[in-house]
Amino acid sequence: MMSSSKFKLIPTAITMAAVAVVFTGVVLKHTTSSSGSGIMLAEFTSKDEQAKFLPIDPENETLRSPKLTKIYERESSHKRLLKGPETPIVDPDTGILYVLTEEANLVSLTDFQPIPIQKPQSSTAKASHVSAKATLIADLGVGRPLGAAFAKDKDNKTIIYVADTLAGLLRVSNLNSNNDGPDATSTARPTSNKPRVELVASSFQETNGINGQTTTATTSTSRRILYANDVDVGPITGHVYFSDASDIAPERTPVDGEGFSSWDTMTAYKRDLLRARPTGRLLRYKPETNEVDVLLDGLWFANGVAVDRNEDYVIVTETSKLRETQYNLNHNNDDDDDEYMNAGLTKILVDSLPGFPDGLTCDRDSGEKDQVCYAAMPSPKIPLINILNAVPASISMFLRTLLLQLPASAFGAIKPVKYGGVAKICTRSGDVTILQDPKGEEIGLITGLTVFDKKLYMGSLKNDFVGVYDLS
Repeated sequence: MMSSSKFKLIPTAITMAAVAVVFTGVVLKHTTSSSGSGIMLAEFTSKDEQAKFLPIDPENETLRSPKLTKIYERESSHKRLLKGPETPIVDPDTGILYVLTEEANLVSLTDFQPIPIQKPQSSTAKASHVSAKATLIADLGVGRPLGAAFAKDKDNKTIIYVADTLAGLLRVSNLNSNNDGPDATSTARPTSNKPRVELVASSFQETNGINGQTTTATTSTSRRILYANDVDVGPITGHVYFSDASDIAPERTPVDGEGFSSWDTMTAYKRDLLRARPTGRLLRYKPETNEVDVLLDGLWFANGVAVDRNEDYVIVTETSKLRETQYNLNHNNDDDDDEYMNAGLTKILVDSLPGFPDGLTCDRDSGEKDQVCYAAMPSPKIPLINILNAVPASISMFLRTLLLQLPASAFGAIKPVKYGGVAKICTRSGDVTILQDPKGEEIGLITGLTVFDKKLYMGSLKNDFVGVYDLS
């Protein structure tokens, strides 16, 4: 005989099952692509549909402009190098453009030449195309490098710090003797004067104090960095600020037809988003002591990292909350908002962005008093998240748990919205301007950024080119 308590559970179970059926129907109605290539999170065929379901202005086509240039790898008989250039970086001394690729390579792009484009009469494409010589500079290992930043070592030699999902924080040195890389007709690495790749941080000390401040030696626990994501270097101290996105580490992808396997960073993020638990951290590496400390923890998928020109503060992207958080490194008496400018305090710099923010960069050479920074937005906020946030907490948790049971192959079949966006953020005033390609026709899935010489360089996990937008 069933107890009365079990009878009480039946209506709840029926209600949950009904909610799941309705939820699945709503998701499929608004997320299924007609292309047959998988499920796409809201593929809209008209601007009216975009305006109805997505928090973006479909009339804003800032990035679909003659100010946009797309840099492709020049065709050759050798293996293609420009695969998934997540983050472009520019050597401030030489002006050479580098990218980090899906195959964990550091590649330089030089010798730019225009590509004639035969546009059909119906085409609305406005961007210009150029080709570049792609040169393999260094093999960074078996991980997936996502963020990078130039710096100087104690001998004033150029080095690069790299945030690698598998390894942690890497340092690449001995670059100057090899700026030209190996022979342009070969992808082979040079036999001498090779760049040196070393692991400088794969773990950190987690404490029971606030924001990583150690109280006693017995409270510290060594934690592995599971998802190193982005990095920037302080222009004053040379300290390296980088993010550990989540305690869900990316998994290896299946081997493709060419025998290549990478790291599935997107599925790890989707699982973290559905789980709805803040486990991200902002870390700091001090080269002079070779130590890593925790500046912030409890972040909602810690992603992009950028330091202002005076190293007064560092900004970290919280992707799952669609916001940028500022952590203050020094007290600034000139700031109007003194309440938040004490060292160690934080504030929400920008909240409720229209898209999921990713990589971050600040224009330290702009000369403007109001520091300007840029946040990549590979996807707008999607209806699925609105649904999960709108229903009662118990139902939301049930639905999230249901989705988390999906196999990795199902997560891989869910494609992001075709969109390309960048948020221009004035850190003093808080003003935000959106630059975008609303349907991702010219450039989409923008994940990494860097600013150099009044140009915004835009990388992507999946594109085979680097976008360059003229800011002048």
